[in-house]
Order: sequence, then structure tokens, then C-alpha cells
Amino acid sequence: MHPGEDPGAPTGARSGSSADRLPDPRPDQRQDQRVEQRLQDRLHRALRDGGLDVHFQPFVELATTAAVGVEALARWHDAELGSVPPTRFVAAAERSGQIVALGRLVLRRACEAAARLADPARPFSVSVNVSPAELDDAGFVAHVAATLRATGLAPGSLCLEITETAVIGDLPATVARLQELRALGVTVALDDFGTGYSSLTLLRQLPADVVKVDRAFVRNLTTDLRDAVLARLVVDGAHAMGLSVCAEGVETADQARQLVALGCDRAQGWFFARARDADDPALGAAWAARPLRDRPLSARRPAFPLAGLDELVLVTGPDGEVRFASAAARRLLDRSPGDLVGTPVQEHLTPDPETGMQAGTQTGTQAGSQAASQAPAGGLPEGTARYRVATAAGEPRWLQLSTQTRRAPTGEPLETLSVARDVTDTARAQRRLADSEELFRTAFDQAPTGMAMTTLEGRFLRVNAAYADLVGLTPDDVLRTTVDALTVEEDRETDRRNLDELRAGCTDVHDLRKRYRHADGHAVPARVRAALVTPDGAEPYIVAHVLPDEVVLR
Repeated sequence: MHPGEDPGAPTGARSGSSADRLPDPRPDQRQDQRVEQRLQDRLHRALRDGGLDVHFQPFVELATTAAVGVEALARWHDAELGSVPPTRFVAAAERSGQIVALGRLVLRRACEAAARLADPARPFSVSVNVSPAELDDAGFVAHVAATLRATGLAPGSLCLEITETAVIGDLPATVARLQELRALGVTVALDDFGTGYSSLTLLRQLPADVVKVDRAFVRNLTTDLRDAVLARLVVDGAHAMGLSVCAEGVETADQARQLVALGCDRAQGWFFARARDADDPALGAAWAARPLRDRPLSARRPAFPLAGLDELVLVTGPDGEVRFASAAARRLLDRSPGDLVGTPVQEHLTPDPETGMQAGTQTGTQAGSQAASQAPAGGLPEGTARYRVATAAGEPRWLQLSTQTRRAPTGEPLETLSVARDVTDTARAQRRLADSEELFRTAFDQAPTGMAMTTLEGRFLRVNAAYADLVGLTPDDVLRTTVDALTVEEDRETDRRNLDELRAGCTDVHDLRKRYRHADGHAVPARVRAALVTPDGAEPYIVAHVLPDEVVLR
């Protein structure tokens, strides 16, 4: 991105219409030289006479779409040449040595406009592109400081954008220059990240504050899973280094929603606003730091629900072969991403039927069957499911995968995106709980004394064989009746008073004598201890221990 090119213009629209272009040079070299010389002469005149304009394109906080700044972009309409695209005149300025003068003009105009129009009560910044030649200029830092003083703009309201071409030539010198600029209070952004040699290692070395993700990542963000995954990794990597992230070239609502889901902080592009003259009324909301869209993007569903840095992202083909694995593979699967690519995903993940599978609102075998019917051949089922992984140390690990399949218009699966998180602690806790419940059921069912669980209304929830034998029924028959129905009529009123006391919290245990009605009609005297159980987050119930009356209850 050159210092005047609109970072928010749609693909194919940044070079201007055919009417805006200079005449195509003829093959004759002398004609080429005349065209170039004419362009440079007219540019020199424009710089001398103030013939260039500066427009401003807002960038927004993604979740709210509130403007948090503007980027200054040079524009040139020449009386003889017409509208000259920034890609042409910026390149001509670089070739002719006029790029420093161009940069100074844009910096001055940008600082003046921001100091005059931005709401001082709100955080707001103006971004200005810096060319390699300017950054190499020994007087550049002093010039920036002088411009800030002259215009009255606070240093924290200025962001200087550099590209990797300004960095890779002499990295130590660039780092030193950027540190001087940051010492003034100015923020620094690395522009067009990902278009050349940019890497997360470079980010770690540079004293930068912001990473601007190039439009190349944004363009296919909602149609290509790999581009979405790469953009996510850039966002996560930048955040891990304490940098904020701004995406360029956002053209659609779907792209904006996907960026919100990726955790991107800011964005700019024609979806939010075009570059305009500083005093254009259409920029009024931006200068006032107000939202540029009617509805927050955070409330809308993204195309691909990609997750955070601690989660594993897998992209598989229709045959189940792994096409991409994120860096978390090493931590969660004990394998490097490179080791996974090209292998069947089912080699690494085993469905865990003991903890169940989920798809939508269903669970267990039904959900597993439905999800499997939606899965590509050899791939993972859509929905949410839990898998067991054998680690290198031999210890099991459980992962919960949320899987989504991208399909062709005809319905054939193209590729599958899975986001996995470690649920080992949860799975182990569930297994311990299941083991405890199994021990309780065994002790309950096999107890030699009668055992019953009932609701506070007297409906049976569970009984053991000893209780059922006491009243001459099977356990299933008991569950179809009530405590009141099995109690002799003369004792029912006492039972009801005891239940009322338990409900009212007057006591939580009752020891009593009562008579049950046997299936053959005779009364069965019994000693009963009824205890109220109040579990967290569940309905209270009663557990009753029942003994024939001739056995003393201790």
C-alpha cells in the first residue's frame, strides 16, 4: 500500500476508472521518458503550489462500529493530466526524490485537520503513511515533533504507518527511529501485514502498537477457510504480543462479522465509509467518534465460528484428510501441525461414547447417529462431539470439537472446519461423578433394608427390592403408585403433617412408626427414617430408610 492509496477501496477499484488514468505509454522508450518527465514536472508544480488534496477514511472499533480514527490519503487532480491514481503519482514521487516533500505535505494537512475537527473529549487518532525514504531521513523525528507543535495535535493522536519495505533494509536503524517516534508519544502501525516478508517474528522485533492486516487476507475471509484461519492466527499472534489489529479493505457485512468473530479490534473499508475531504458532511460522524453503522456487528453470526489461541483448529477435506492444523496441535495432540497435515483425522481422534456426543439439542446415540449422517465420508460429523486422544505420555486427554462443513451449491462437502478445546478436567470430573453414582445405586439397590426416594409430594423416584418386598410388589409396580396410596388410611394424616414440616424447613429428618398396606391387604408395621435432601440446582427429595417394626432402628 502506497501512502495515498485507499486501503478501503474494493478490489479492482483502487486504480481509478479508465477516464482517470494517464495515457498508456507507447512501446517507444523516448515516449515513455516524455510521459514520465511530464508526470514528474506536474507533480513538482502541485507540491510547490499546494495542488494536492488529502482525503480521510475512517477506521472503526469493530464490535460497535464507532469511529476511532481516520487515515490520511493523498489525492491529485491535475489540470492537464486529470485524476492521477495514487499508485502512479506516489511511485513517480519515489523515483524523482519528491516522496519526502509529499509525505510532509500529507502529515501537515492530516495533523491540522485532526486538531481542528476531531472531538477532543474522545479517543481519536489520525494515521499517516510513512515512506522508506522519510524513515531514512535523519531529520524525520524532529520534523514530526515540529509539526505536532505547530498544529497543536497531541502526539498520542498521531499514528505513523510503515510498511515492511521500510523495515527490512536496515532493521536496527529502523527500530531505533521508531523508538524515537514512540518516545514523542506517537503510535506506530505496521501496514499491509502479510503481503511480503512480514512475520510474527518481525512484529516481536519492532516497537509497534498496531498491525494492519492486508486486504489479501480479508478478501476471501468468508469463503476460504484457510484464509480465515490465517487471519485468525495473525490476530492471535499480534494480541499475544500486546498489539491491536486493524483489518483493511472490508467491503461486506459478512467480512466484518467474521472479523469480529476472529477477535480483530478495528477495521476500515468501504463497508464503513469511503475516503472524503476533511470538511465533507459525510465525515461528521467519524470526527465525532460516533458509530458508522446502525447495528453493532457483535450481535450477528459469523460465517466461520473460529475460536481463540488456546484452541485447536483443524481443516479437513471431504475424505477426512487433514489440510490444516493450528499450532495448538502440539499441545493438545502431542503432534506438530506438519505431522498432522496429509493424515486421516480419525487416526488422531477417537469418539468417546462414555461421555456422549452432542449435535444441536440432542445427546447420546441419537445425536451421534444424526451427526454421523451429516459427516463427509471419512470426515468428522457436524455439530459438537467429544473425542479421546492418547498422548505421548500415555495419559488420555479429552477434546470437545465443534464442527462445520462448507458445501458446494449442489450440496457436496468441500471442506470441514473443526475447533477443539481441551475438556479433560470436565471429562474426568464427569467420570468420577458417574462412578460415585454407580456406587450409590449399587448400595441403594442391594441394601438389606428398605430404601425409597420420593418427591415432596410423595411420588416415588426410586425404590430397592427390600422395600418392594415389604409391601408385596415389584420395584416397577411401586414406582407407579404413591406413598399415600401405600399407607393405611389411619396413618395418612400423620404422614401429611410430617411432609408439611419438611417442606416448611421445620426439620430435615423424621423418625416415625407407621403402617404400610401390603398388596394382599394386611397392614405392615414399619419404622421409618425420612431425610430431606436439597441438592444444588435441583429439586429437593426425600430418602427413606424402612425397617419392619420388630427391628430397632439405630
